[in-house]
Amino acid sequence: MPFTDLPAVLKPEEVASYLQVRPETVYEDITAGRLNAIRIGNELRIRKEDLLSTSFAPDHVVTSAPGESLVVAQIERTPAFEWKWPSEKSLAKENKPEKFAEAYRTSVRLSDGRVLPILIGITDRSAAGKPDRERILIIVNGAPTVEFVGSDDSRIVAGIIKPDGNSQRHLRNGQPLPPAYALLDTRPYNEIVCGPHASHGIAVVCDADDYNTMVLHAVIRWTLKRAARG
Repeated sequence: MPFTDLPAVLKPEEVASYLQVRPETVYEDITAGRLNAIRIGNELRIRKEDLLSTSFAPDHVVTSAPGESLVVAQIERTPAFEWKWPSEKSLAKENKPEKFAEAYRTSVRLSDGRVLPILIGITDRSAAGKPDRERILIIVNGAPTVEFVGSDDSRIVAGIIKPDGNSQRHLRNGQPLPPAYALLDTRPYNEIVCGPHASHGIAVVCDADDYNTMVLHAVIRWTLKRAARG
């Protein structure tokens, strides 16, 4: 069930079922103060707004396909890494792996119980006429899936939307937005990344440190690409 379809007030057992954890875990987090709850007589209830804001709950839950939800685990710092791009990338032609000095890891749980490992790498690279734009690479299940590119001040970043996850097609202005992106901030890419050769496609836009939104965009694309392959 998508987060938006949950009732306004939930029983602890309903929270446990939704997050796919034991009911005891929910009660433990209520007792520890990590999850706000209200008491009505001898019963405990959790408001949906408290579930969204608490550190116990995922930061974001969105629908990636009919009947499927994405639950993002806590994002943690991880050691720097290097990535060797395929032959069409300029760095690959120079036979140089790209270095990501700042990196994070997390995982995403799908509604079918599958868990996808996520690696996030942060670097600077030339784009749209600027030699040192912030670039944030999201690697899903071992495959580079989405790149976010910084605006001129790098406090906002944009990641292109591809309607079926295809590596060549960009979502153009006026095309229908895939339903999974309905709750995210979407705008023309070249309104955020201004300069020569900036794409005119539609992009997910977020703060440069909003890794949860970036991960969600990457997993949505991963899911769309998988669905397109049948």
